[in-house]
Amino acid sequence: MKIDGKRVIAIAIVAFFSSISFSFAQQVPEQDLKKNVIPILNGLAYVQQLEPKMYQYDTRKFNKLNLPSGQQFGFLADEVQKVLPELVSSESQSYMVGKNTYRNSTLKNTDLESMIPLLVAAIKEQQKQIDELKRQLEASAK
Repeated sequence: MKIDGKRVIAIAIVAFFSSISFSFAQQVPEQDLKKNVIPILNGLAYVQQLEPKMYQYDTRKFNKLNLPSGQQFGFLADEVQKVLPELVSSESQSYMVGKNTYRNSTLKNTDLESMIPLLVAAIKEQQKQIDELKRQLEASAK
C-alpha cells in the first residue's frame, strides 16, 4: 500500500475462536518483480505465423477429460509451439476407465493471456504501416 508515495506495511489482526494471527501485506513495485524488460518489436511476425481455428472437442471419445462441448475458438497447441514454445505447457491428467483402472493423458495448453501483448504489438505495428501509407497517399495526391 502506498500513502503519499511512501511504502506502508499494513498489519491486520484477526481474532477467530480466541486465536490471533498476524498478516503482513507489502506492495512490491512491479519493476522490482520483473527483470530483463524489453519492448516487443516483432509482434506482427509472430502473429502472421499463427493460425486461428474453430473446432469442437471429441467429448464422446474423451468423455472422462471433462472437455467443453460446442464450438470452440483458439489455436492448436502443436502449431503454437512451433512459433512460440514459451506459450505452450503440458498437463498430465489421470482418469478412471474401469474398476481400479486409470489412464493417464498428457494435454497441451496454450497460454492465450500471454498472447495478448503480442497481439497489441502487432496492432501497433500495423497502425504504423497504415499511417505511413496514408501519408504517402496524401503526399502523392498533392
